[in-house]
Amino acid sequence: MSEAQRKPAPRSREPKQLELAVVTKAARGGKRKGAGRPPADPRATRKNTSHRRRPDHTARCPVHVTMRVAKGIPPLRCELVRNLLKKALKDQARRDYGAGFQIVHFSIQDDHLHLAAEAKGASAEDIARSPRLLSQRAKRGLETKDRDMIRRGIAGLAISFARRLNKLLGRKGKVWADRHHRRDLATPTDVRNTLVYIFQNFRRHGTRVHGIGATDRFSTAPSFEGWLDAVATHEVYGDTEPWRPSPRTWLLGHGWLRAGGRISTVQAPPLSPHVRFSPEALAYEAAIAWRRAELGILS
Repeated sequence: MSEAQRKPAPRSREPKQLELAVVTKAARGGKRKGAGRPPADPRATRKNTSHRRRPDHTARCPVHVTMRVAKGIPPLRCELVRNLLKKALKDQARRDYGAGFQIVHFSIQDDHLHLAAEAKGASAEDIARSPRLLSQRAKRGLETKDRDMIRRGIAGLAISFARRLNKLLGRKGKVWADRHHRRDLATPTDVRNTLVYIFQNFRRHGTRVHGIGATDRFSTAPSFEGWLDAVATHEVYGDTEPWRPSPRTWLLGHGWLRAGGRISTVQAPPLSPHVRFSPEALAYEAAIAWRRAELGILS
């Protein structure tokens, strides 16, 4: 046989492992496109409240709480909303945690609420003395800490107010724009400055006040007993059932007086940067500043 007719020897092939395509279900979590919290709107003028763990609350410290409503909610500064908020507070005082949490002062602005709250956890002795707490907590052998009480109280008020407001407006859906902002007040100066901020917040947002003694009728300022001047009380505004619970903490009851004494109605926080006044209004603000200097008020 010639070399041309000779067949080539077969090549030895090594076995090769074939891989099959494995189809798996999309698991939860992990890094993937579109995962995580939606990014904040870059056009927004105000950042959302951080979702980091809040600091532990101490019962001796009052708390300044700010709650902001979502877009599309009508302005809150009206008598209907004021009465609605007071009803929600009264119902909350009758709940099982009413003995440990209360809203002492509030201020209603167009798109947010300012609250001065107090919260104290329930000890084993408190639970044993309260039939309501006994039925819900003592059976499980649990005690309520201060931080749990402030959380329950604010969350309960937020839910109750949102439901009542939606019912009043005949709507459904989201009421609050973001989680509430909380700041614990540990010194008399903190408490006094916060009281001024809450009571006079309507002036910060551009409401013009003529004369001395004017107060915000959509707040607890008319029933506040720590004013230096003679003020327009709740009777003047036709509020027959004012909200004025007795403070339980020393700081909110009497301690703030050590930081500068009683509060004058000409004392107010600085104007919001979004407020623009006319020349006449600016002249009025200059007159108020002169009156503050005359009374020796620094802020």
